[in-house]
Amino acid sequence: MNHRAYRALLLILPRGFRDEFADEMTAVFAEQRRRSHGAGVIALWLSTIAAVTVLSMRLRFDQLRTDLRHTLRSLWHQKTFTLTAVATLALALGPMTTVVSLVNGVLLNPLPGAKSMDRVVTVWSENPGRNRHEFPWSELNFVDHRARKQGLSAFGAFVSTSATIGGDVPQQVEGAWVSEDMFDVLGVSVARGRRFVAADMAPGAPPTIILGHDFARARFPNGDALNQTLQVDGRPTTIIGILPEGLRFPEGEDNFWQPLTIDPARSTRSQTYLRTMGRLADGASIELVDQQMNQDAAEHEKQYTDSNAGYRVAVTPAAAQLT
Repeated sequence: MNHRAYRALLLILPRGFRDEFADEMTAVFAEQRRRSHGAGVIALWLSTIAAVTVLSMRLRFDQLRTDLRHTLRSLWHQKTFTLTAVATLALALGPMTTVVSLVNGVLLNPLPGAKSMDRVVTVWSENPGRNRHEFPWSELNFVDHRARKQGLSAFGAFVSTSATIGGDVPQQVEGAWVSEDMFDVLGVSVARGRRFVAADMAPGAPPTIILGHDFARARFPNGDALNQTLQVDGRPTTIIGILPEGLRFPEGEDNFWQPLTIDPARSTRSQTYLRTMGRLADGASIELVDQQMNQDAAEHEKQYTDSNAGYRVAVTPAAAQLT
């Protein structure tokens, strides 16, 4: 009964995603159900229904966002046409200040605070044979590609998340897990304190956090946030740095960054949730990096035939993705 009911719940997910992951999700739910008893079963079902519903909404929104990105990417590759069209709209429709803001945000400065965004790329996992494009990465595939990092001076990963920040009034706050490489990818540093290092990412490392400028000021209006301790998801966490004012990454969020911890001993190549970006090395081009990373992907496909069958990589300008 539980198995059939869970399968029925999964029908709200997009068909392509359901065909790909339904068996694995059902197996995980079955194990959770086996460990639940009494009121725990009700709590499990309530949390599962909520989680699957939110996942469905996010997947469908991501598809809409992907379609929008394709449109914006086309505009990015045709800057002369886009600027001409925007200027024409300015003359026809109204205030130039609005249009200048649009040009600056979409074409010229898509991520305020980052440096040389024309050298930054977004790297997606894809599987053309299954019609899967702009798909997130698994932890292990990311680690393997980062070790080679051909044509890139830095290659980092991140994922949006949320955390309960404790205190007199606990808050549920949006932020991100990031690898230590993201500072070099974006060409940014902390305004105060220190950035993450590899030791912060290690499993079992003392919890650390870097706060966004505005969030730090709001959270500590009468004092210095640096080196203070916050309760983050119930764990005492040391504030080691403050991000530059105006830097909002990813998705416009600037509340906090936490270390992206990857434990190869517990990870699998089928768990795909990471987004990745890189910075082109001197003399490297997007086309060269795409070619080299796909050569690596082809080797991974031979080595990991079950998880990486049909696996390929797509490298695109990050500016077109961040609008």
